[in-house]
Amino acid sequence: MSDFESVLVAHYDAVRSEIIERIRLRDQYLVYFAAISAAAFGVFIKDPSWWGLLLTVPVLAFLTGMLYAHTDIIIGDLGIWLRTEYTKSLDRLIECNNADLSLSHWDGSETNLHLFFSASFSLRYYSICIFLFFSSFISTLLVEPYLTKSAPNLSNKIVLLFNAISLGAAIMPYIALASRRNKKKRFLPLKKSK
Repeated sequence: MSDFESVLVAHYDAVRSEIIERIRLRDQYLVYFAAISAAAFGVFIKDPSWWGLLLTVPVLAFLTGMLYAHTDIIIGDLGIWLRTEYTKSLDRLIECNNADLSLSHWDGSETNLHLFFSASFSLRYYSICIFLFFSSFISTLLVEPYLTKSAPNLSNKIVLLFNAISLGAAIMPYIALASRRNKKKRFLPLKKSK
């Protein structure tokens, strides 16, 4: 194997490892959010005097949504890098070796691109949006009576603020989906079907 081939393989391995690690992290954010939210709801159910703990759920949902979106966008960018810049280097290597071979990275394959723009792919993002929103919204609804008793003048404003945070949390994964789709349309255009 030549030095160029070794560098190419090392770059591929490093980027794939980074993608796999970021996918693991992205999914862990949701697991951590679910565990912390479940704990907050559990404490509230056992002892309603801890109602203030439920106010952390919308904030955590918002942070989880931001982290999820950020990580998901990076995963998409790494995939695009593999499909565009890495594939160009791979094509040069194939050309230099006079090989009659055409390789395409799976991230940029026609199958993957069609799947990416399908409704089934969007379902993952929409279900995460719904999960983040409803867990946040329900916690805010449960807290509202306690807020009204303890701070009657501020309760409506606080509930409105936390509902806005809940909505923001739900929008974050959708922003990641929109960003990734926009980049795929620019960098990896679908071929027209005949």
